[in-house]
Amino acid sequence: MMENMLILLVLAVFVSAPIVYLIGRSIGKQVSWVAFAVLLLVTLVFAGLLPSAE
Repeated sequence: MMENMLILLVLAVFVSAPIVYLIGRSIGKQVSWVAFAVLLLVTLVFAGLLPSAE
């Protein structure tokens, strides 16, 4: 289960990169929010996968 989640997270970044590039060519610098959202999502999921220290 954990291995599949990690593969999907890495794949999400690689799939979103060309999409963000194409959107950026048409709308300009405002596309940074799209890239930020993808990276924030990946960071939040990774944070949820870390064991909590109790």
